[in-house]
Amino acid sequence: MMITIDPGKHNGISIWDGPVLKELRCLRFKETTEMIESILHKPHQNRVTLVYEVFVLFPWKSSKQYFSTFPAVEVIGVLKYFQLIHDFILLPQQPSKAKFFTDEQAKDVIGDLKPNNKHTRDAVKHGLLFWKNKGVVVI
Repeated sequence: MMITIDPGKHNGISIWDGPVLKELRCLRFKETTEMIESILHKPHQNRVTLVYEVFVLFPWKSSKQYFSTFPAVEVIGVLKYFQLIHDFILLPQQPSKAKFFTDEQAKDVIGDLKPNNKHTRDAVKHGLLFWKNKGVVVI
């Protein structure tokens, strides 16, 4: 099982069975951490790979973050904590790397799955990048 997360105030999440996209979710912090913890407590947890988008604060975007609690950083911190406890594979990906794929390519993979929004499409792009790096063609 592979899970990809586009962290933030609304976490885009895609769940994969091998290179097959099975489920999409867009959740807030509490629901995201509860879902991940629930998955990690299942018997297959040692075969979970979790890919997340790294948080990078670019100087030209910093003014938009005034008074922010940085929800993406909070989510990433919990993922790193879970990795220490549950010993699964946790892989960071740079935001710019997922831009190799377009929204249209993500939508093609998503098909009829819901919710289909910016957050879930970004999560799917990170999944597509993971499989591309493994030499597996999903599209």
